[in-house]
Amino acid sequence: MATVSRTTEGTTAWVAPAGVTSVDVVCRGCGGGGGAVSSNTNKAGGGGSGGNYVATAGQAVTPGNSYDLFVGTAAGNGGTNDGSGFDGGDAIFKNTGGSNLVVAKGGIGGDSYINGFQGGIATLTGAVGTTKFAGGNGGIGGGVNTGGGGGEGGRSGATGGAGATGAAGGAGGTGGDGGDGGAGGVNTNGAVGTAAGGGGGAGGTTASTNRNGGDGAVGSVTITYTAAGASVIPLAMHYKKIRSGA
Repeated sequence: MATVSRTTEGTTAWVAPAGVTSVDVVCRGCGGGGGAVSSNTNKAGGGGSGGNYVATAGQAVTPGNSYDLFVGTAAGNGGTNDGSGFDGGDAIFKNTGGSNLVVAKGGIGGDSYINGFQGGIATLTGAVGTTKFAGGNGGIGGGVNTGGGGGEGGRSGATGGAGATGAAGGAGGTGGDGGDGGAGGVNTNGAVGTAAGGGGGAGGTTASTNRNGGDGAVGSVTITYTAAGASVIPLAMHYKKIRSGA
């Protein structure tokens, strides 16, 4: 099997080789960024949600045509001035200059404390593909000194694990093959998510110090296919070759 992957922001162009008419595609969206908090006693933002997992087996392609493996921008955090986290970029397999074939949506940024301190709520709206699992939701912040944890990126067989609330310690979502969410900060900045697609943890503070959320992690796109010319020797023929000494 041949494999082509994009695991950083940007685009990888791929031309379908002669004889290759289908590929298996796995897309993981980028994680959402964590929310920030400005100086205020025992306050915290919400964590970003994880990016989607979307896969399609046997996606049709045309030999000689060009296709793009595109990974959007990993989400920034809310900064130090009560900013909410940004949404993560999508991961897409598409016709070059044309239609999208498989799409995994990025995670949703968590709210800053002043904007409501809610964790990002993952959604499959806009996802395109056969198998779809959302990332985990970000944890809620609020009147505690610990930010909400970031959600885990969507798993290959289930929704990603949710980030814990600040009141419960703000741990990032974990437990599957999605990227882990970043932990919420305990009077510190939130932690960054882990690739692929983990959401960023939110900042938390107890004193006169502004705290950032953590960045969401970058997503990925991977295709696998059987290279032209690859073949399997029928079992009966294999035995015949052995018996004949060929």
